[in-house]
Amino acid sequence: MIRAYSSSCNPKDSFIMYNQMHRNGRPSLDKYTFPFPTQSLFGEETHCQAVKHGFDIDIFVQSSLIHFHRSNDKFSFARTLFDEILERDVATWTTLLSCYANHGSTGTACELSKEMPEKGVVSFSAMITGYVRKGRFNEALELFRELQIQGLEPNDSTVMGVISASADLGSLDTSKWIHSYIRNKNGNRFDSRINTALIGMYFKCGSVEDGVFFFKGVKEKLVGERTTMISGITMHGFGERSVELFENMVESRFKPNAITFVGLLSGCTHAGLVKEGLMYFKRMKSEFGIEPTVEHFGCVVDFLGRAGLIAQEVDFVNNMPLKAI
Repeated sequence: MIRAYSSSCNPKDSFIMYNQMHRNGRPSLDKYTFPFPTQSLFGEETHCQAVKHGFDIDIFVQSSLIHFHRSNDKFSFARTLFDEILERDVATWTTLLSCYANHGSTGTACELSKEMPEKGVVSFSAMITGYVRKGRFNEALELFRELQIQGLEPNDSTVMGVISASADLGSLDTSKWIHSYIRNKNGNRFDSRINTALIGMYFKCGSVEDGVFFFKGVKEKLVGERTTMISGITMHGFGERSVELFENMVESRFKPNAITFVGLLSGCTHAGLVKEGLMYFKRMKSEFGIEPTVEHFGCVVDFLGRAGLIAQEVDFVNNMPLKAI
């Protein structure tokens, strides 16, 4: 029950149940009890209880405490806990490495990685993700090659990281190699996140043909794939085509999201579709219940200005909500 509550929408309930166990003394607390309350809003209190009952020396509990403190940006505390552990396993090393990598301290994470007696795929994934966030795309791809040399199988997080790195580099050859690699590993059975990332990758690399070809080959096109396709086509100036894709999406009973409408309205801008753009802007809220953001308002201002409708543009800006200005 404590574990279930810790991953629910009310994680504090895991700490409440833990307290009830503690007061009643039944069942007895053990090392498997403490990691889950640390995920609640009362991780520090749980840490104190772990120390009080002598479970802070257990590797399982220690890893959970490091994870808690790193999640709350208490890096020095997490590092102190790590340094106090006498026998560290791969999970413990990876937890601290992820702490630095995910918060942009890739230099520290890299040094820690060199000290690790054994690196697993999760460690590589954390480093790759960290490099991508810092814009060090070539280094992310080099780590991916090292992972392959060591004979490790990349997980979805690794794959998403290298797709992102290749897309941001704009290297079509590298992107095709990565696509070929994961296809050889998984066949053509990718989940929606990877499908979406691959479509976006090809458009970012400037290959409309490859992006469209891959999109057409996806058997189950969900909101992510369709939205990325609309944004990608728009990026390359095919505004009218983005409108067609949007209408097909709605006809297929998929509900567009706010990002979908940014791509669609941008498409209307590029194609000079003022009437259609205003109509879609109104439908966004009236039909789909999506509150427009500054990006949506910006698109409308843009296509009105490009069309030379200055009076209408000024009137639109004057009637925008204050938060969008």
